[in-house]
Amino acid sequence: MKTGRPLQPQELSDLERERLTNLYMEYGGWTVEEAKKYLPSPRIRDFLKAGILVWQGTEMGAVILLGTLGRQAVFGVGSGCVNLDSQVNRAYRRLAVQQLGWRVLEASELGFELPESLASRRLFFCETGAGLALVGGQLTGNGYSSSYLRQLLVRYRSTALAYGFKLTILMPGKRRGQSLARRFGEALDVVHVLPDVGEGRQIRRVTAPARQETRTPEGPYLAGEAWRDDPHLSTLPGLIRQTLQLSRAQRIEQAMAALECDDVMTAAQLRRFYALSPQDLPGVYQVPTVICPVPTQRANEVNINFLTLSKSLSGKSNFVLCHRCGTGHMRHLLNLPPDLERYQLEPRSRLKYEEPDAIWEPQEGTQYALEYDHGTYSPLTIGRKIDTFQDRQFAGIVWGVGSPQRQRNLQAKIGPELYRPVLLVEWWR
Repeated sequence: MKTGRPLQPQELSDLERERLTNLYMEYGGWTVEEAKKYLPSPRIRDFLKAGILVWQGTEMGAVILLGTLGRQAVFGVGSGCVNLDSQVNRAYRRLAVQQLGWRVLEASELGFELPESLASRRLFFCETGAGLALVGGQLTGNGYSSSYLRQLLVRYRSTALAYGFKLTILMPGKRRGQSLARRFGEALDVVHVLPDVGEGRQIRRVTAPARQETRTPEGPYLAGEAWRDDPHLSTLPGLIRQTLQLSRAQRIEQAMAALECDDVMTAAQLRRFYALSPQDLPGVYQVPTVICPVPTQRANEVNINFLTLSKSLSGKSNFVLCHRCGTGHMRHLLNLPPDLERYQLEPRSRLKYEEPDAIWEPQEGTQYALEYDHGTYSPLTIGRKIDTFQDRQFAGIVWGVGSPQRQRNLQAKIGPELYRPVLLVEWWR
């Protein structure tokens, strides 16, 4: 089986096709033990190597998902299916209900039928210790946002009261949604649950310098004058061009300063901005995973190697790590030095309307707000953030996005409110 090409349908046995279909349609994702139950270990390794299956680290541990190549082999399409995050969330709901000991009910057991307008594949009825519940929830993004919880409550509250069930939302975090549940306890429950699937992230640490035969050459990456005629290199931000003209040891020093400032970067960013490899940075934690960097491009799954100096950050969700990399990429593109006295990341690793992802203070009393938009912000969220940043009297707002289409759309909608045009931040390349 060759890596990087779609697996042909005839290369799957009927049993394999059936089990991969069930993985996608019912399970969302397998735990490692579940995968071993349904497929022989050699076949799991073959599928992972070929990209048919992908290994995804999450807060609850590692899950195995059906990748784009697998969806092409099983269903004949890759782009029209749900993305990796949706598969992770389906697995989370299934494993959380299993851990809580709840029983999923068939429609025939209910004695009533929800109006068609309220039907959702992401919500299902369960029998819990407290009675009948319409259950939903997600792992990514630290669970449903408070605004989405309010939308669900408005939509289902009267029906829940009429039919005697509670809207019950599973949350990986302990606090989000609890105040809303206390206020509307007659119709809403928010249950903190984070399954432990045993296998964690595949985290590796660089413990020794690279061997002489594999290490990056000692001299500058850019030397002489010939590179100045290269249109790609000549348009790099000034600080990056200066860094690339330094020796390997000096570039390592600059890269470590950037990691201390930005918390996380990818191996691709390390190569792009510093002409180094992870093996050049002893002590760095590596977190290999597969992500969909642009939520609207479901078939665009990318192998990523996150790098961080913090062991605790290495265990954070892909959402947090992606956001940190996007924000750090903005800093590089804006030609801002890694000055911890003038550049401060939002410290809580979660999104808040009142806090930008980073604040740049070029001089005392003059602050700029930096915001990286992963592509999941609703128009309401974007409007609230901009209003709040303006109320805080930032000298300017800088907005970054991951796709050219979103860049064009937001430039047309919010461009006049910003300090500079919307940045295209393709941090994974």
